[in-house]
Amino acid sequence: MGNASSSKYVTLQAQSTSLYAGSTLSGSILVSIPENTTNDLLAGASLLFIGKEDTKVEYTTTSTDSNGNTHTHRHHAYSKRDVVRAVIPLTSAGSSNLHAGSYEIPFQYKLPDDLPGSFYYSYHGGHCSVRYKIKLQFRDNGSKELAFNIQSKPYVGPPLPHLVQPVTSPVSVCCCIPTGSITVAANVSNTRIGPGRQVVVDLGAKNESSSRVEIMTAAIHERIHWKAGGHSDTSDKKIASVVFRVTEEMRAKNKESMREIKEQKKRSGTTARGPSDDVYRDILNAVRDGANQVHLQIPIDAKMSYAGSLVTVNHRLCIKAKTPSCVTDPEIFVPLQIVSSASESHPAAAAAPASIPVVSAYPEGWNSSNVTTIPVVQASYIGAVSYGGNEKTGEQDDVLKSTTTAVPSAPPMPVSNEYNLPKLLDELGSCLSVKIKLEELLVDPQWKSVISAMKPYEFDSVLQKVSLDFDKIDVVNVLCPHIHNFTCVYAVAILRSVPNFLRIQFVQAMLPHIVDLSTNKAMLLAELSDWEKVCTERDVDNALAK
Repeated sequence: MGNASSSKYVTLQAQSTSLYAGSTLSGSILVSIPENTTNDLLAGASLLFIGKEDTKVEYTTTSTDSNGNTHTHRHHAYSKRDVVRAVIPLTSAGSSNLHAGSYEIPFQYKLPDDLPGSFYYSYHGGHCSVRYKIKLQFRDNGSKELAFNIQSKPYVGPPLPHLVQPVTSPVSVCCCIPTGSITVAANVSNTRIGPGRQVVVDLGAKNESSSRVEIMTAAIHERIHWKAGGHSDTSDKKIASVVFRVTEEMRAKNKESMREIKEQKKRSGTTARGPSDDVYRDILNAVRDGANQVHLQIPIDAKMSYAGSLVTVNHRLCIKAKTPSCVTDPEIFVPLQIVSSASESHPAAAAAPASIPVVSAYPEGWNSSNVTTIPVVQASYIGAVSYGGNEKTGEQDDVLKSTTTAVPSAPPMPVSNEYNLPKLLDELGSCLSVKIKLEELLVDPQWKSVISAMKPYEFDSVLQKVSLDFDKIDVVNVLCPHIHNFTCVYAVAILRSVPNFLRIQFVQAMLPHIVDLSTNKAMLLAELSDWEKVCTERDVDNALAK
């Protein structure tokens, strides 16, 4: 019996098609074997769990005909790439050796904790998505599929606040006549936040110019970029915005006030070297006192931040002062990370609510009154698993060129006996979450020994394996307690390799673990900017007092 005819005798069902990463996918293969047929319906078949990035980009070309007329042609490029591909084990009983009748073959699979969430976005005639499915691949080319909606595992952890370093922008009229400067700073309550939650922003602004601030706004932007077949597209949209109150500190200064400001700067020397520590402390107090505070709610349909091979989703907070001057309006940017968040109805440790089993269609000849159920294989990671893969590209969605092959139905891959840094980096390079992988490896005493002995530059090489900047601080929190003799040398090396907007959080995370802070504090402070010193001086004092 070939696949063209056998597929109608086989179908898939699932207990639920909406699941959290880390939960257990449960379902069954329903098989109806007619009388007088060969019993090879599932012989050589593989059941796969597959996650993919799927992109389409619309682009145009032009041509000129013999009459000199220009014509525009519309094209579409497509690409796909595996996020994960895993074999789901079926019963060890001979499921390909069944007699005529109706059979239910249950299966279970524990989803990896670090799967990115499903999403779909369309724009400009193209689209991008991350999607999941189980696929029953028959021995030949036929198959059965069932789609799943996966929500990334809710983030459980402390808020990640951010004190934005003050940005001073010159202000002028008629593009050449200086009128002073405006300094803007902010305190963001949490830069890692979920849909439906609020970002609290405290503003500190100092107008030292004769130009008035007309309006001060805060807005959250969502930028989605995807590529396919050498082409790409980008969507950048505002998903939340709010207006700050214009305070006395933001109002235009009169001539007398401007003279006093100039004289004060001249006496203190801040004209040449930038704001003084006192100015920094004034602004820091302003952003901490909550006098000019706004709330921005993340839309419930906001996409999760994501860094894939074909698709990236980034978020940022923009704070902007609008002035009547003829230069660029002062503005500051704060990267945000939108994550899945736990709620009362969806606690972090729970799977998605159970639902009525989903059946795409009962197989032909199915007899629900006489079904033989084969014992289930318990949920596990048994089977070959791969993360990532080569990009498949083409001009048609169903004809994609690729050198990759499907994961075979095979026994688990052998565990390597190597325990060294190159092997560690290989392990981290082939996983979805460096943090989760490190937590798994640290359970093994041999891997723990390798990790504990890492030198500063080796620590940095681990951080470079993390695709999202926000996730690097999670890796630091995991690694620091396990490093033998974590000194200021480590801290300085790490600070030089992380983005500026996270340096204060990294200092605060590392301080409790630095063993030579009392003797080598000067080394750490020399690496910090004046603003970073002011923002972390309390944390340094607390670490020294312990």
